[in-house]
Amino acid sequence: MTGTMPPEPGDHPSPPSTTTRPTAPRPVRRLFVAAATLVGIVALIDVIYSIASWNSYRVWADYYDNVAGVDVGDLEAADKIFAVITVPYIIAFIAAAVLFIVWLWMARANAEQRCLATHRRARGWVIGSWFVPVVNLWFPYQVVRDVWRASDPTTPHDHRGGLAQLGGSAIIGWWWFSVLAMGFANRLSFSLERVPEYLDDEHVRRIALADTLAAACTLAAATLIIVIMRRVTTWQHPAAPIT
Repeated sequence: MTGTMPPEPGDHPSPPSTTTRPTAPRPVRRLFVAAATLVGIVALIDVIYSIASWNSYRVWADYYDNVAGVDVGDLEAADKIFAVITVPYIIAFIAAAVLFIVWLWMARANAEQRCLATHRRARGWVIGSWFVPVVNLWFPYQVVRDVWRASDPTTPHDHRGGLAQLGGSAIIGWWWFSVLAMGFANRLSFSLERVPEYLDDEHVRRIALADTLAAACTLAAATLIIVIMRRVTTWQHPAAPIT
């Protein structure tokens, strides 16, 4: 005797469910707004930085052309602008990166609840993919792409294959291309800014060109990731549209 009542005639217990019922998604709307705002600020500061680079080139060119009234003091003043810009840029960049990763972590958790398909990378790679050398060239793209696909309402909840089997979106590919191009341009600018013993206006012009390329790539990457974040956030919270 176990004390368990037998089922009523004709009453058969249903087999355990093989699917997981989706739970309420974690709220990511405010995180999106905060992260998107900081990403936009970073892009804006980068544009200002490139403008300052061209201002520095103009001053250096005037100095080498012996324009009246342009002296070493003007060169130093042009350089000081970069110090003023760099500090808020670093603060905004770190804050934007942290908020974006937190948003991505929570969006990934929501995506796993919404769709049972297998992500290509474990959830820990949501953070680690950005910092591990070599794999940071493509793991972040895969993480974001899978979150996008799993959040897409056209993807069935009970899809049993891997998300890699499903089609992606061109916007994610262009975003990641912009990120890689931005990294290349920033490294080029940094290498040029390691000032040689002899600095002339032509070298400063090359720095300005590299800074402009970096700013253009940053602006493109920022715009695209904001669009991606907005779309995913809207998919995960259709009852609370973003205004």
